[in-house]
Order: sequence, then structure tokens, then C-alpha cells
Amino acid sequence: MSKMNSRVGQLLRDETGATILEYGMLATLIALLAIVFLTAIGGKVSNVFSTADSQLL
Repeated sequence: MSKMNSRVGQLLRDETGATILEYGMLATLIALLAIVFLTAIGGKVSNVFSTADSQLL
């Protein structure tokens, strides 16, 4: 019984999986922010190129 309690205690203190999860959440957050930023600014960039194209012709 003592060995089982010791093993359960080790599993509860093990934080290696938490680090992987944190990196995954951080990567997901960065990807979502990039998508939001590119979507918001995409229309403005398109308008700039359209204006430049019409002025060159």
C-alpha cells in the first residue's frame, strides 16, 4: 500500500505534461492572433494595391 501511495504522489507532482500543454496553448494563441491581425489588415492592404494599380494605368 505504501508503494502505491508513493507512486500516486509521484504522478501528482510530475509536471512534464503541463509544460507541453502550456507550449501548445501559447502556439495556439499566437496563431489565432496572427489570423485576426492578417484578416483585419488584409482589406486595407488590398485597397492600397488597388489604388496603386489604378494610378499606374
